[in-house]
Amino acid sequence: MSAEVLETRCSPASLEVGKALLDAARLYTRMGLSVFPVCGKIPPKGFSLAQSKKRPATDAELQRWFARPGVTGVAVMLGAPSGGLCCRDFDTVAGFEQWKAAHPELAAALPTARTHRGFHVYFKAAESTKNETFEDGELRADRVYTLLPPSQHPLGGFYAWMSNPLRSSMRDITASRGDFSQNRLTASVDSVSSVSLCSLCLVPGMSLEAMVERAVIVSTPSDEHRNHKMLFQLARACKSIEQELGRKLSDREVESVFARWHDASNQFYRDGKGFDDYLFEFLSAVDSAKFALGDGAVTRAWAEVKSRPLPSAAMRFENPELRLVVALCQVLQRIAGEAPFYLSVRTAQTLLRHETHNTAAFWMRGLVRRKVLRIVEKGGPATKRATRYRYLPPMDEGVAEIEELK
Repeated sequence: MSAEVLETRCSPASLEVGKALLDAARLYTRMGLSVFPVCGKIPPKGFSLAQSKKRPATDAELQRWFARPGVTGVAVMLGAPSGGLCCRDFDTVAGFEQWKAAHPELAAALPTARTHRGFHVYFKAAESTKNETFEDGELRADRVYTLLPPSQHPLGGFYAWMSNPLRSSMRDITASRGDFSQNRLTASVDSVSSVSLCSLCLVPGMSLEAMVERAVIVSTPSDEHRNHKMLFQLARACKSIEQELGRKLSDREVESVFARWHDASNQFYRDGKGFDDYLFEFLSAVDSAKFALGDGAVTRAWAEVKSRPLPSAAMRFENPELRLVVALCQVLQRIAGEAPFYLSVRTAQTLLRHETHNTAAFWMRGLVRRKVLRIVEKGGPATKRATRYRYLPPMDEGVAEIEELK
């Protein structure tokens, strides 16, 4: 089998796609990797990952799996099933380039694949390694999976090797967690996303099945600690689908969305919890979700802040950006009603287009000190929640003319 198999680019509509993916899967299996088919970024409907979590597939199994309709990619089960294989997922080119500059020898040696928006760097762990989240991506290591070339990305383009994995076997090159641990994410994983919230990329005329597929793709957890967050994201994705359809989803359609999510996510279920537990949690999320995905409270509040006069409390400060933050807090409090609101400093950083979150964090502490805000619940890495605040000035106070940001 030649290395050219791994560089194949083929349309999913082509009759050759199945053969190309099967050839690649066979090659990866001979390298000692546990691989399986995916449709988009998730296994085919009804496909069980139990076997892939234990051992590489036989050739007969690969032939049967990759003959399924709709297969667009090949995924690898990381960790013990693939000989300790790990993947450092860089979500951005900048993050990868920063790591590459700090570790030029590793960057030159380790197999690296180009993804839709960043890079995957593969290595065999030199020690026991756990899944971790970083500011610029993830370290995937323990029985989670990632897509390999020549898979097609659901949003367009193909995964492609930047360095040939046959010349630098993924099984033999080792590295440690410390080689990839820069820029660790310390912000709350429960914080509200910014304007760049994960988008479904729904387009007019898209079928319900295709919209559900995308909803599941953007809501599939990467470990057992993200099930709750991803179920709520899936609920918000359902609201996006309803907006596109112009009608409410039926109870049967909602439950079918969850069933598809279950197929993709059951590998991350917590011990003692099963289909019914997560279904009821999802149905509760559907009932409580107020905003469609990409149309969250912060997004809507920020748009309102930029188009209306500022509250008098904002005019206590000279900095026009700080005034907008005060106005944002007032609108978020109005949306939350009697409950406290939450706003992560990294969300504020993105809205203000600052290079770091330090100024936003300094301002939020200052607003508490000046009694514009009161902390109701302290957030952070330990709680995995954003800090909850209450806006203290009267909600019906007078307003002043807004000053536009330069």
